[in-house]
Amino acid sequence: MADTDSKESSESAKKFIPSNRLCSWCIKPSPSVKRCGQCKMVQYCSKTCQKAAWKFHKKACMTGANHQRDVAENEETAELNYELNKWLKFWRMYIHNLGVQVMDLANHPPDRLATHVWVLILDRDYETNLQSFRMKCDRAEIWTREEATQYMRDTGASEENISDWYDDNRGDHTLHTAIFVGSYVRFMWISFRTLDDYRNKTPEESRRIAKETKEKLMYLINNPPL
Repeated sequence: MADTDSKESSESAKKFIPSNRLCSWCIKPSPSVKRCGQCKMVQYCSKTCQKAAWKFHKKACMTGANHQRDVAENEETAELNYELNKWLKFWRMYIHNLGVQVMDLANHPPDRLATHVWVLILDRDYETNLQSFRMKCDRAEIWTREEATQYMRDTGASEENISDWYDDNRGDHTLHTAIFVGSYVRFMWISFRTLDDYRNKTPEESRRIAKETKEKLMYLINNPPL
């Protein structure tokens, strides 16, 4: 079974399109995506997609812009933030779109996205010079917001920052991702117009997809398609 899983994951890697070529709204590849001028964290293939996304992106855009200003004040944090930005150019949309599958929505209450967080715990990989692959994934899990709060305390986050994050709950149609690298944490959000495709799967299918998707994402991050 292990050999089969590795082969399937390897084949999946070959089909991956880097996130920096995907539109954040229509999720279609484009050679000419342009990044949001304010937060620098999402990208669109056209003005049409940018305008359609704005009502969902507006709040996250303000948070992203504030984050960029905050990290610029600390040289070490700014360096790690720069490295993570380069890594996320490749992986961001896959983390978002695979994360909602890992949430296993068909087997949980409708408020699952409001009460839980998609968590990735990463380590820097100093053995590669390719910035898109300079992180390795130690853990990929779904945590309650309370569990994420405790982890932030354990890794030295201030109570003010924890409170600001905890109060920023964007409801049951927005996937919340927390990426930890040591004591550094990056939060990301993506809102979905509908979750029916995920919620209407059979319980068995949803459970299987959640398990396989998490395993394959970790495999791909740790064995990137170089």
